[in-house]
Amino acid sequence: MAYESKTKPSSKTMTDGELCALIDHERENGIGFADQLSSDRAKAMAYYLGEASHELTPPAIDGRSKVVSKDLMEVVEAAMPSLMRMFCSADDVIRFEPEGPEDEKNTTDATEYCGWVLFRKNNGFMVLHDAIKSALISRMGVVKVYCEEAWDEREAHYAGLDDLDLQALQADDTIEVAEIEEVLPVEVQVVNGQPGQPQTQQPTYNVTAKIKTKKHTIVVEGVPPEEIWFSKDSREIDKLRCIGQNTPRTVSDLISLGYDPDKVAEIPTGDDEGDTYGERLERESYDGSYTYDDDADTADPSQRVVILQLVYIKVDYDGDGISEYRRIVKAGNVVFENDIVQDHEFALACPNLMPYKLIGLSLWDQVEDLQRINTAITRQYLDNLYLANNPQKVVVAGEVNLDDLLNPRPGGLIRANSPDAIRELTTTDIGPQAQAAIQYFTGVRDNRTGIRQFSQGLVGEELSKSQVGSEGVAMLQDQADQRLELIARVLAETFIARIYRLILKNATQYPDRQAQMRVNGEWLQIDPQAWKENYAMSVSIGIGTSSKAKQIQNAQMLIAIQQQAAQYGLVQPQNGYNALEDLLAAMGKKDVSRYFTPPQGPPPQAPDPNAAAMAKVQAESQAKMAELQQQGQLQAQKQQGDIAVEQMKQQAQAEQSHAETQLEAQRDSLKMQNDKELAQFKADLDYKLAVIKAQMSQDTAIEVARINAEAKIASAKAMGAKDASTADQDIAYQENRE
Repeated sequence: MAYESKTKPSSKTMTDGELCALIDHERENGIGFADQLSSDRAKAMAYYLGEASHELTPPAIDGRSKVVSKDLMEVVEAAMPSLMRMFCSADDVIRFEPEGPEDEKNTTDATEYCGWVLFRKNNGFMVLHDAIKSALISRMGVVKVYCEEAWDEREAHYAGLDDLDLQALQADDTIEVAEIEEVLPVEVQVVNGQPGQPQTQQPTYNVTAKIKTKKHTIVVEGVPPEEIWFSKDSREIDKLRCIGQNTPRTVSDLISLGYDPDKVAEIPTGDDEGDTYGERLERESYDGSYTYDDDADTADPSQRVVILQLVYIKVDYDGDGISEYRRIVKAGNVVFENDIVQDHEFALACPNLMPYKLIGLSLWDQVEDLQRINTAITRQYLDNLYLANNPQKVVVAGEVNLDDLLNPRPGGLIRANSPDAIRELTTTDIGPQAQAAIQYFTGVRDNRTGIRQFSQGLVGEELSKSQVGSEGVAMLQDQADQRLELIARVLAETFIARIYRLILKNATQYPDRQAQMRVNGEWLQIDPQAWKENYAMSVSIGIGTSSKAKQIQNAQMLIAIQQQAAQYGLVQPQNGYNALEDLLAAMGKKDVSRYFTPPQGPPPQAPDPNAAAMAKVQAESQAKMAELQQQGQLQAQKQQGDIAVEQMKQQAQAEQSHAETQLEAQRDSLKMQNDKELAQFKADLDYKLAVIKAQMSQDTAIEVARINAEAKIASAKAMGAKDASTADQDIAYQENRE
């Protein structure tokens, strides 16, 4: 049954102040910030440098030895050459494994590319050297992998541009037009041999511009351990809940990164509070190159130092109830960047792991007590020598001139009242016992660390003193190498593999990814856009590997075996070339093509004395057979051609007849359809004419009737007027008569 939370997520987004307070709380309660780990790292560096401090501080008595045994330095410097050879000489320490046949080339290219970025584009040797030595001394080495964005500027000149070209140039965001020169070309036409009026053409432009191209560079750099802190519940580097880096930076640096100058001005001056136990001071002050300055003020405000924090933390910043992994850049209570990311950019190295812990033990943890013991024994031995060479004296009071006794000089005199007034105390020689004790504890150190004299090679005298013989010495050396190879395997699995993973992730996430690199004498064009971020990885270093001399010996033995097996046809040229490639790789030669040419085909066979005659007979027989076969083939081809031509002819005639029939039928059908449509058109036309004639006759009759009616009316009106006038005249005449 699914669990239902009774609490509702808050919809309130965190403020910058709340976020900074949370980060400060995580740092103060994390690992690596002013805690036991910081104190142990500072102490381990003092042990490595052989400083007379901490538990190695000598007694405050004049004349006593102050020497410090450098056991930690001895084991670290003995381990470093082998580790660096393992990681920096081989090309296949880490390999990406394909998930299917389609990934075979991509994983090979990705492996070569990550090594190329680490050792060619970055100073991979120094980065790994510093991180591994730091891990051997102080439990932890740190490397940071990120993509740096920068603008690459170059000046370009353009001539003869028209208006459209100029507008397109000015509209390009990556081009900054610095100077424009307008050119007005004038053309003079010649008419009848005489020059005409000059005519100005369309102007052109000569342009000087700066082209800015954004570049993404994958940076691999070391980080001092005192700058790193992380949450206490961390077990795996890939699953860190919180990790941060405190870096001293100047105000000028922050402004050059594009941060708001007003916000930068609000940041308090940094005091590098994370280095409470003086780790940086221990590491850098042995040669006097580092001086601690309590006065943080400076005459130049731009050089004021602040502490910039880069933090990766899993936090519910947006208040939706689900924590997201965020990358935050802050200083004090000022937040400059706050983005959601998938992973952090750090890789941590630790030589000896502890179960369920991210940071385990270093060589200092293994030899710290032995270095104190050897220091104490060495001091006692030297004090004994001092006393033996300058013995104490018993003096009878009042019988010796003390000024003469306290100021000895060659040929000097000591004034005494009696010859027995001065007597030397005999000091017991503890040299043999001290040397035996130092040798014993050195053996304990070698057994504990696995880094012993056998690992560094035995000289002839030491080998002659040993009772194990050459085979026993080789066995002991292999056993010692296994301890060192275990450290190498741990570093490869947890540290080098993480660096390769981060390089691959950065290569696939940024647009300008195409690159060329030279591998085994050939230039390869690669495009990381086609790669995946989560290829499986394999580590080919550590337990099961052997020294370079052993690898060379094994490769030579393999070649000798191949030479014997070749007599039975069990070895092909490609097999021999692969063995030579492994031999040169063990010898440190990466470009095999400089010394051997890859096989292109089967090797030529030795000539047979009777081969010429047999080849001649076989050639004549083959020629005769080929001639007969060719004649038969020609005859058959001719017959087949005739049949094919006849078939094509008949097929063409049939198709032509069928086409003519179809054409005639189509013609008759079209004619009938046209006649029908013409008859229908004539009928429709006659009908329309009849209707028009009838309409016109009707309209004419109506018009004639109207005209006749109007004429009658007019005539009637005229007759009525005439009758009225005659009546009036009769009335008047009658009246006159009366």
